[in-house]
Amino acid sequence: MGAGYGVKNADPDMKLVLGGFASIEIGYVQSIKLWSDFYRNGSFPADVLNFHHYNNTEGMQHALKQAHGISPEADHFKERMQKIVEWRNFNIPGKEVWISEFGWDTGEDSFISATGHKNYPGGISLYELQGIWLIRGYLAGTAARVDRMMMFLANDLKGKGVFTNSGFTTRDGSFKPSWYYTSTLRNALTGMVFLDEYPSGDKNVWIYRYKSKTTGKGAYVLWCPTSDGTTVENYELNMTGNVKSATNVSLADKQEFGIREMQEIVNHTIKINVSERPVIILVDKL
Repeated sequence: MGAGYGVKNADPDMKLVLGGFASIEIGYVQSIKLWSDFYRNGSFPADVLNFHHYNNTEGMQHALKQAHGISPEADHFKERMQKIVEWRNFNIPGKEVWISEFGWDTGEDSFISATGHKNYPGGISLYELQGIWLIRGYLAGTAARVDRMMMFLANDLKGKGVFTNSGFTTRDGSFKPSWYYTSTLRNALTGMVFLDEYPSGDKNVWIYRYKSKTTGKGAYVLWCPTSDGTTVENYELNMTGNVKSATNVSLADKQEFGIREMQEIVNHTIKINVSERPVIILVDKL
């Protein structure tokens, strides 16, 4: 284009983001890398690799009508994103990986809604499942070391079918549980980064740990990675370090900060009930 042209000349700090790829595949990005090696002396022409993904039985954004939404764990969301991140780390370190679309519909007539919700023992609403799976999706992204995630969409749209009911709010502006759950997660983990996957000793309990970059405080996030109503009562969480205080943060509808209760600590251990809705344990030291 010549001297003085281009977005980087206008603002050297501007990030050039690739258009969102509609599947978690690396082939097209590899082609861009090969082209840039040949024609640009290895200078990759973007700052951000950008992907869209909706967890469903066909594993892609544009699925057939008979597909239906599934949990992040059932779709191996973390593992699929880890492959992208690992490729980035080896081939174009310093670039970012974004998921700029993911989520679930709360309407029955969509292949990204959980049609199996009626099979839950005692039943569960699509609104509740959307909230639970969104949180578990965000957790999966942090564990894969994704740099940024954006759920689709902020508000429901007019009409019927896919993507019309995937918002935090309904068409009349009412907040769904997903709004409060996401707000709680954000408020609880602000300033923290993913630390590790912590062994639980129970296949029905997954634990991720997060730690503040400045204060040393941390969080354990526990949940059952299933989608059938599994619960683990009185699970004993054995915490590391000299923890003196632990606060149980439960996700709850209408509660932007969740429901918070102090936990009794006995020999570095607390007892909590674990379900498919993640629970956050804030600790003063990790």
